[in-house]
Order: sequence, then structure tokens, then C-alpha cells
Amino acid sequence: MKKFVVWFFSVISFVIVSIAILWFTNPLDVRDSILVDQIVKMRVSPKRLGNPKNPGDYGMNYSNVDIVTTDMVRLSAWEILSPQPSDITVIVNHPLTTTRYGSETGLDGVAAEFLPMIKHLHEANYNVVMYDHRGQGDSDGGIGSKAKGVEAPVGAGVTEWQDVAASLRYVLEHPKFSDDQIVFLSQCMGANATFLAWKNEPQLFSNPQIKGIIANQPTISYKMTDRFIKAKTGLNLVDKVLDKQVEKFGFGFDYKHNESLTGQHHNLGYFYNLSYNIFSYHHRFDEEHETYKLGFFKELDDGLSLSGSTSTSYKDKTTWTAIE
Repeated sequence: MKKFVVWFFSVISFVIVSIAILWFTNPLDVRDSILVDQIVKMRVSPKRLGNPKNPGDYGMNYSNVDIVTTDMVRLSAWEILSPQPSDITVIVNHPLTTTRYGSETGLDGVAAEFLPMIKHLHEANYNVVMYDHRGQGDSDGGIGSKAKGVEAPVGAGVTEWQDVAASLRYVLEHPKFSDDQIVFLSQCMGANATFLAWKNEPQLFSNPQIKGIIANQPTISYKMTDRFIKAKTGLNLVDKVLDKQVEKFGFGFDYKHNESLTGQHHNLGYFYNLSYNIFSYHHRFDEEHETYKLGFFKELDDGLSLSGSTSTSYKDKTTWTAIE
């Protein structure tokens, strides 16, 4: 028995030492290759979360509906009619690592629930259409064992633009909403997806029924991915992850450097594709952002009553119109 115990702990010690050597020396790039493969898998096929609550839990009458994209991905959606007849419909999407409900655990343990926000819109007498993006929630998509229905990778906006376009077509073809004024409430990854949809389908999004976007925390994906990887591993792997994702799936997340995506070297360039009033919110303070507060892009119509704070700087370049 004593010999077995000695042998057992010797094996455990050997394994621990081997892992430590592998981690700190990275022979033949083995450590980085393993980590990069896992990070790419997490990006294109994240853990699928559910919708533990629905609008009915907040006293809203709703219907479960499906929206089908042009690449044949079925999106699961809630359609919430306004309490009284309304001629305004709000299309709502969600961030990565959440669903249309939100997330009980959230990113790094910060829970989020969107239905209380939707309740305010409902009480203000707006129609609401909100959906799960591909590969998340109850929608089809995902890769491999995590796939549901048609396989479709999660793209943090790069593939989800097709979901946004499908949601707009759904509203424009709806028997009750087809003549409505339309506003997009797009959040984080969902905001990036909306900007890209506008770029890729300009004719669809030139419809005069569209009256504006509220973009809640659009992300600078390259920087966000870099910060996340460094926080979790302490390593500078973002470029390797980008290259591996492009190699395996044909798309990346490098809005910062890929001019073909934005023409402005970063996600904020998407705004220059748009021709509507935009209210965008993102708050951060670090070496990349002197200020990142409430602000407006482009000139506002005289009829809009929104007012916000100072302009925003992105690396010494002011991109938002200051509205005091």
C-alpha cells in the first residue's frame, strides 16, 4: 500500500511538473496551439444558454414565432404586441454570451436580464420583435455537437448580420407591422451585426420606415478579444486566434485592421455606412478611450427630442457630434 501511495504521488507530481514546463516554455508552440484551438471553438460555438423567463412572466402578451434567414437558419423570436394599437415596432437583439432573455450567469458572473427593459417599451406602447441570434438560445445554428438544426457558426456580428436583415424583412412583411415606423435596439455584438447588415444590404436598409438605431455598447472586437484572452491566460494570442479562425471558418473579427469591413480601421467605421439618426452608448476609460460616453453620430433631425453629453474620442480622433 505504501509503495502504491508513493507511486501515485510520484505520477501526480510528474504530471504537474510536465504541465508547468509545457505552460512556461511552450515547446514547439504546443501550449499556444492548444489554447488557440479552444478559444476559436469558444468563439464560433459558445455555450448555448436558455431562456428561463419569457414576456408572459412580466405580464406581456406575446407569441413564439420563427424568423428564417436567407442562409436558411431558423431564429427563435418573441413577438410582443403593444397594449393599444401602435405604428412603431422596435427590433431588439442581444450581446454574445446571452440570449434574448439575457443570462443568469453573464460574462464573468455579471447577470443580465433584458425583459424589464422590454417591459418599459411595452408600457410605452411599442410593438417589439426580439430574437435569439444564430447558435444561441433557442435558435438554430452552432457547430458540431452544439449545433441545432442547420449548422452555422457564431461570428460575434460577422455572420449575425444576416439575422438582423431577416428580422427587418420579417417586420416589413408582417400583416400588422408592415407599415410601421421601425427602430433597432441593438446591443453589443448585436449592434455590430446591425451595422454590418446596413453595409451589406444598403437597399433593404434604405427603407424610409426605418427611423433610427439605439446602439448599446457596440464592441471593438479585436481589442475586446485581446483583453479577454490576456485576462484569462496572461498571453498575447489574439493574432494567432484571428489567423486560426480565418483559416478554419473563413472569417475573423479584426475590424481594427480589415479595411474591407469598415473602411475606417475599426468598428466605429460602420457608422459611416448609415444614414439615419443614431444614439450610441458605450462607457469605458482606458488607454484607448479618453472618453466613451453618451453621444450622437451625424446631425439630428429637429424633431428628435433626445439629448446627450459630450463627444467621444477614439485615439485622438473625435467621431461623435457633440450635443450639449
